[in-house]
Amino acid sequence: MFDCFYYWVIDPIRRSLFDNPGRSPAFSVNIVHQNGKTYSFAVLCDDVGSPELLRCIIPDVSSEVIPAEDLPILQTLGEHFMSSLRITYKMEATYSSCPRIWNFIKKGQPHSLDVEINSFDNRIFDADKTKSLFILSFEIRELIRLYCDGLDERLPIQYRFLSFYKIIENRFRPLGKWEDVALRELVSPYEKDFKELGLSMGADAALHAFRDKCAHIHTGSKGKEQVLGVTHLNHKEAVTAEKLIPIVRAICAVILNERAAGQFGFSIEVEPTGLMAEREPAEFKELLSPPH
Repeated sequence: MFDCFYYWVIDPIRRSLFDNPGRSPAFSVNIVHQNGKTYSFAVLCDDVGSPELLRCIIPDVSSEVIPAEDLPILQTLGEHFMSSLRITYKMEATYSSCPRIWNFIKKGQPHSLDVEINSFDNRIFDADKTKSLFILSFEIRELIRLYCDGLDERLPIQYRFLSFYKIIENRFRPLGKWEDVALRELVSPYEKDFKELGLSMGADAALHAFRDKCAHIHTGSKGKEQVLGVTHLNHKEAVTAEKLIPIVRAICAVILNERAAGQFGFSIEVEPTGLMAEREPAEFKELLSPPH
């Protein structure tokens, strides 16, 4: 039996990250969940008192895999803490580019984390590529901004989805009325991707349905209970929305490529991303590709 020590890393990332029984948290809270587990949540600060790591201890894990039932509480804790931190500390606070670390410690054994960051970012700035996009996309700069917001993993998932959706709306609802036939034609190559997510509706209907879920906290009622949209309170819908992001990004790339008229082009392939606590940082490879 194990305890899982799960960490969120807060910007700016330090070259050395550590934790052990001798490290005192700035504060700690025990959270008794309705699933019967008690999670220990703590905030660890650096030498000058700035928050550096969040730590959640998931108790009684049978193997070295985070149980699916624990993912919603991890999502909730991470999102709510960041909201609280921004309101009480500074609005620009955010998680680092390598936001999560976890390890499994056998019950009764002292925990230990010792991570050295040797390379912060090995990506090379391509001045010509940036210059080309800056100049050639200036006329559609608002769409490029929306596209960038959709890619930004620092933003809430519902905001990212809505950013992409606005690009689609700009193209297929120019005068307030949807061009349904044209939209269905454009998304038809991605129908299979939507079906693989278990969505029984067509791709165009799924886009509209998740727009409503992302734009409204409450989307209806089930019996006497209100149905939540995509917020950190609804893990299931958030997971589906996150799976949709690479598909919707690809659809928006088709639209932007159409507007670019061959001057530049974005990848229209559906790039895979992981999910929630189990994911690796998403990489959309070769987002800006040479004109064909």
